[in-house]
Amino acid sequence: MTTESVFDAPLPAFIDRRSTLTVSPSERFDQWRAWHPTVELNPLTKSAARGLEAQVLRYRLPDGTVFGFTRSGEIESRFGRLSSANYFLFSAVMSGGAISSAGKHELPMRPGNRLYLIDGRRPLRTRGSADLSHVYLVLPREPAIEVITRDPLSGPHAVLGVESRGLLAIAFAQLQALLHHLKDLSEPAVAEVIRSAAGLVTFGLKQQFGGTSDVDRPVAYEMVYLSARRMMETYCGNPQLTASSIAVAIGCSRAHLYRAFATQGLSVAEVLRDIRLQKAQALLEDPRPRPLGQIAAHVGFSDPSSFSRVFRAAFGMTPRQWRQLTRSGASSLRR
Repeated sequence: MTTESVFDAPLPAFIDRRSTLTVSPSERFDQWRAWHPTVELNPLTKSAARGLEAQVLRYRLPDGTVFGFTRSGEIESRFGRLSSANYFLFSAVMSGGAISSAGKHELPMRPGNRLYLIDGRRPLRTRGSADLSHVYLVLPREPAIEVITRDPLSGPHAVLGVESRGLLAIAFAQLQALLHHLKDLSEPAVAEVIRSAAGLVTFGLKQQFGGTSDVDRPVAYEMVYLSARRMMETYCGNPQLTASSIAVAIGCSRAHLYRAFATQGLSVAEVLRDIRLQKAQALLEDPRPRPLGQIAAHVGFSDPSSFSRVFRAAFGMTPRQWRQLTRSGASSLRR
């Protein structure tokens, strides 16, 4: 499949959930191995084969984006078996650890402020500890490189440790939250989180390794939009958050950011304002009241008067009036 067809393909909103917990312990490892034909998986102990706990959520895009979680015993994974393994695996270790080795190069993989990027096409062996658990995303290689504008693993190594900062830190937190709330989320919500995390990872890698070129494709625009929106939700309390600062963080031009929001029929300023006001609504409805000036600052307004003015323009009443009415049971006012 070419990059063109991947980018321009329709975006079906459904996922394929799989879990080893749906089969008996004796079948779990064989099930897991069957789901990963491009990786050679070998249990190093009998307990490792029986104790495997893993979940996979495959968001069914033509490019094969996958979110997964594994808690396993001592297992060896060998990458680079097939040329069709044309993907990057982005992994965040949550407990235990692993050692990856390719030739003489070894890299410890541990929990903490480091995340790991693996090239599925290149020879690499990882050996996990008895208590290893990690969340991961599998990203199609060519579309990711087109957005990043260069291959982050173009050097001699098949695995790379990257700092958990900026968009990558947000992506890691989002993957952890997804894992903990899977049972509570609808299928469309899960699909949106996976796409958002894929965008955050791709643009997080662009932030650290890529250039400044913009990619004019529907999926790239969606990645920009979802990544920017997640940044707004995370940092909306910062009054200095602007279209320019968001574009710099993502690694695109401000004009490209505006075009990405325009494809959704939205503007950057409108979305940021709505996110701030929605968070303000929740704080105003909290039974433990905060001063209005504190709420204004918490959601990114420089002063209470500008907060009150914007709030009134959106809802037809001041924040104080909103709080009084919601306390009286007028919750139907929430838009």
